[in-house]
Order: sequence, then C-alpha cells, then structure tokens
Amino acid sequence: MREAYPPPPSLFNLYGNDDGVSPLPPPPPPIPTPDDVAALRERKVELKVLGNPIKLHEELVPPLSTQALYRTQPDGSIDFKSELRRLSGELLFMFLELTKSLAEQPAGYAPRLTQVNVLLSNLVHLTAAMRPLQARATLEASLRLQLGAMRG
Repeated sequence: MREAYPPPPSLFNLYGNDDGVSPLPPPPPPIPTPDDVAALRERKVELKVLGNPIKLHEELVPPLSTQALYRTQPDGSIDFKSELRRLSGELLFMFLELTKSLAEQPAGYAPRLTQVNVLLSNLVHLTAAMRPLQARATLEASLRLQLGAMRG
C-alpha cells in the first residue's frame, strides 16, 4: 500500500518542541523607519553593504533632472526609441573623442570622461523609465497568446 505523503526528511530529529529551556535564536532586528534613516543621515554614519562603504548623508544617485539630455514632448511623454538612438550615437562619438584625447593629450581626458558618464547615466535612466512600459507590453502579448490558445 502506498503512503499518501513521503516520509519527512531525516533532519526533523534535530528539531523539537519549544520546551523553554533550549536557546532560541534572537529575534530579527526591527525594520528601520524613515525617521531612523533620517537620524542616521544627520549623524553622517557610514555603513558597509557587501563590503562597499555607503555614506548615508550623500545621495546615492544624483538627481537626473539637472543633467537630463533627453527631450520630452510637450505632453510630458518621451519617444524612447529615437532618444535612445540619439544618446547612443552621442555616446559613441564621445567615446571616440575620449580615445582621441587620450592619444593626443593624455592630461585632458577628464572633461570627456565626465561627458561619457553623463551620457551613460541618461541612457540608464531612460531604460529604467521604459521598464514598466516594456513589462506591460510583455504581459499583454502573453495574455493574447493564452487567449488565442484557449479559443483556437
């Protein structure tokens, strides 16, 4: 006769009921509230996350609105395809200018490198802004396929 469920794993012997004598693991630390984070920022605490130091009093990502290189239309929308093409063309040109300045005048590379970094951050910002639209389109396409499979 077959059993309805498989036998439990052999590790179940390591666990028992809480008898009040066995040491329990400590409770997890409380989740920090926004007020806690604000207090840490005021004290200028430096934390390490995955071995990398993070200063809470500095902004992790600079606000892009001050250095936005892409164009928005009057209604506030963005033509992602043309803007990504334009910015990637500018990035290619600025990369060539950076390599040219490194070959001809190695000490003057800093402004070109800054321009390349600004272009890259704009490209990353545009792709991040496009993610919800891409997810919605993917979901619509998969639902259409499922409906077609059900009907056909």
